[in-house]
Amino acid sequence: MFENVKTWFDINYKQQPIQVRWIMILTVSIFLPVYITVPVAVAIFVMMMRSDLMPRVINKTQHVRLLAVLGFLLLATPLIYHNYYGFACALLLCVYLVIQIYINYLMTGKLFDMLCSLICAISLICVFIAFAEKLLVIQDRVMALTYNPNFYAYMIEIIVLVCFYKFISTEKPIYILIFVANIAALLFTGCRSAWPAIIIGLLVFSMVMKKKNLMFILLLLGAAFVVAIKFEPTLLPRFDILDPYIANRLDIWEKALADFAQHPIFGRGLLGFYQLSHNNPYTPHAHNILFDLLQCTGLVGTGIFAFFLGTGIKQMAGAYRMGNEQIKARVALCSAVLAATLTHGITDMPIMGVHTGLLFIFIISLRPILAYEAVLKKEIICTK
Repeated sequence: MFENVKTWFDINYKQQPIQVRWIMILTVSIFLPVYITVPVAVAIFVMMMRSDLMPRVINKTQHVRLLAVLGFLLLATPLIYHNYYGFACALLLCVYLVIQIYINYLMTGKLFDMLCSLICAISLICVFIAFAEKLLVIQDRVMALTYNPNFYAYMIEIIVLVCFYKFISTEKPIYILIFVANIAALLFTGCRSAWPAIIIGLLVFSMVMKKKNLMFILLLLGAAFVVAIKFEPTLLPRFDILDPYIANRLDIWEKALADFAQHPIFGRGLLGFYQLSHNNPYTPHAHNILFDLLQCTGLVGTGIFAFFLGTGIKQMAGAYRMGNEQIKARVALCSAVLAATLTHGITDMPIMGVHTGLLFIFIISLRPILAYEAVLKKEIICTK
């Protein structure tokens, strides 16, 4: 059995350096319950901080001082407003950010593809649990090993994009099977926002890879889905509560922006809307990425996040111009994940979860670096 997995996915744990093993363990933990994910992430963070490699990682990380300023703001602001849940969330985010720069420093093309294969393989565990939840009527809206069906739906968005990338890169049918299995699990989540996000993500991937025929097929499928909903509205998950859903979102956005107007510079800290709603578990965030960032981190924090987003896009654009077809495909994947996240983020805050936030930061860590010469050098070192 394990030999088949090794053949299908080309995953070799025992042959990897210790730092790569940490990253592989962390990857697996993303698909496990939160009480496993968080301790594993913290333990690996501690090992990374104690690693002899960390001073070099910090020295080579671009804008590391600005990143430190962001960390200070994330930790200090919630304490001012006695937003202790937000402080705990900020601590975990800082752990994730350190892990992100460490992974990005170690990243090579070979490691990129191995980790993507691992994500696809491990996702089948969640698919199996999702089917079990549905068939045994354990959950009306499945959430596998996460703690929210919308968060699981967002994870599926990323997984299907990774599967698509792996199929384009390897042409192995196993990735299409995993793609279909995850789409089937997505049906059980009852999440509306995930479907347009996946279509947009696949379109962006196709645009970056200049696959015009695939773009045309995706546009046709999207149009057909819209027409089908017109004639059969129940095809849209939870269509019967769509009007109250929209009204609820508008009310949340209005309150979040009003709170931002009272704390425009630094916000009130992460999970700001959770504090504003008196710890209502149904409204832990502002259900919109931009509005939530503004309320939680203010103009300063949102500006820093936007700067790092722009820097990452610039790096990917440089790698795309200078790289070979494999590097371009990796750029296409990261671009597709960003596009899907921003699309889903219009009506939700999918990266707020413990699992989803780590998975998103993990994928962004895999982004191709700017200098093609450096990429080539790392590829050579990795294959020795």
